[in-house]
Amino acid sequence: MSPPAFNYSGEMTAFSESAWSPDKGKNNGVDMQWGGGSLFVSEDERQDTDTGGIRKLSHRRAVPTVDLSRWIQANFAVEDDIVFKLDVEGAEYAILKKMLKDGTFRWIDKFYGEFHPFQPTGLSWSEKDQLMDELAKKKITQLSWAAEDIEELHQAKVPRGTSGTAGTVYRSCGFGSPSVPGRVSLVIEVGMNAKMAHRLIETIRAYRVYIPLSVFVYGDFAELFPEMVLNWSLNHTVGVREGHPYPPGHFDIINPRWIRTNVIISVLRLHELGLQPAFYLPASTGKDITGAAAQRNLRVVYPTARFPPTKGTLLIYNNYYYYRDVERVPKALRMISSALGQNGADVRPRLFSRTVNVGDAVTLEMVRNPASTRTGALEWRKNGVVLQGQTALTLNINNVQSSDEGIYECYYGWAYSDRKQGIMRLMVRACSSGRFGKTCRFSCSGGCQGQLMTVPDPRVRAALTGQAAPKPVIVHLETQPVTRKPERVAVDVRLAGRDRKNGVVLQGQTALTLNINNVQSSDEGIYECYYGGAYSDRKQGIMRLMVRGKSYHVHIIIIIWRLR
Repeated sequence: MSPPAFNYSGEMTAFSESAWSPDKGKNNGVDMQWGGGSLFVSEDERQDTDTGGIRKLSHRRAVPTVDLSRWIQANFAVEDDIVFKLDVEGAEYAILKKMLKDGTFRWIDKFYGEFHPFQPTGLSWSEKDQLMDELAKKKITQLSWAAEDIEELHQAKVPRGTSGTAGTVYRSCGFGSPSVPGRVSLVIEVGMNAKMAHRLIETIRAYRVYIPLSVFVYGDFAELFPEMVLNWSLNHTVGVREGHPYPPGHFDIINPRWIRTNVIISVLRLHELGLQPAFYLPASTGKDITGAAAQRNLRVVYPTARFPPTKGTLLIYNNYYYYRDVERVPKALRMISSALGQNGADVRPRLFSRTVNVGDAVTLEMVRNPASTRTGALEWRKNGVVLQGQTALTLNINNVQSSDEGIYECYYGWAYSDRKQGIMRLMVRACSSGRFGKTCRFSCSGGCQGQLMTVPDPRVRAALTGQAAPKPVIVHLETQPVTRKPERVAVDVRLAGRDRKNGVVLQGQTALTLNINNVQSSDEGIYECYYGGAYSDRKQGIMRLMVRGKSYHVHIIIIIWRLR
């Protein structure tokens, strides 16, 4: 059989695989539905019009052909950026030979493709080798059609200095240092339901105390709802999930190359919005998934507790869905509390937190986990620092002071690195015994219970404890103009509300800088700068001012809301 003349426009017979049926049998000895075809068949395959021979090429159709080399030169300029991908099941030999003859590779900037030497093209092995030699001699490189340069094209761009280590799984954030208490970190695992995600995130943001919030989205979600993701990124960390949802338990068992591609897709979707993710919330933490995260320089976040739970006590009709919403709330909180407290610990706190007043006496108590087989001496830590001599399940503190506030851990002394400790929080009101409130003006009989706790304002607390009050702070906010249009000469500054809608114009602020002397908590918010007559165009610069002074002395626990 002689090779077809791809040099000319004309018509050829294409041999395609037949549709699948239960009794179809194997394709080329393999149980597969190839879905492909070829212009080149053996004589046995040509004669077998019933089954199509060993490759099941029973579907035959006449198709038009063109001189591809001539078509490229006629339709493109040499200066055009052309990526040429060729996967034509044996026809590449005639096509490339013609392109070399015509000098068409002067038009090609990048060449992807495959060679199919076992296709019955009619060419001898020496003729095929000669073509390969000629390509090499002219320094024409053919990359694999599956993009063997994928890492070069999509290099990791996570900034230097980003917290954590690429590919490492973080199940809790721990302590930054013994002197810095932890914080609660809430993580929203966003599915594809934008309405539910918006409702939940706005509800959390409306809470009067700022809680660090991270939002993880699929690549498909970022593509479908870009404005929503950009809105979240103004105040929260945005991380990645996979490119799209998979059935539970399936993503962690697919081919590792598909896992890598999925993660790249998701990262690129955020790149299109000008966002660079550094954190990845995967379906599981298998080695293939963490390996793909490491390639992209992503830190892996995995929950201490999930809701709805994926292990332990699951949500079913009898224990959850049967009840009204007001009855489901405590059940949900109890499940989260149980997951946070039990999570395989050797010892557990009897209470997750205790709130007392200055001067009170308090006992912090742990209980042994009967399922644990560990024995030996116990050890306590406060904010990461070992408390020498404390080896019992209880820790007594007489005459509590503000300095006693913090996170307390109890564990078997030799096993701290296993993270099986019981953890609880001690909160200390800056009020004398029997008093509570920001100014301690409220009284309570029989001791103030924890539910009456109100964290004092930093200024009031300083006055009560004899500490120096915070000094006034001066903040300088600055924006840079892009291309200033001639008709837009006046600049307005606007302080948006919590939902960044219906922003209030700050009268008299018309420069690219805004100075705030003696910053107060009320100055916190979202600031917008724009050309006065063009606010509706939404071309403003947006930045956020956060004012320290609130107390967030709680242990870092990652809690996941999964939104399907």
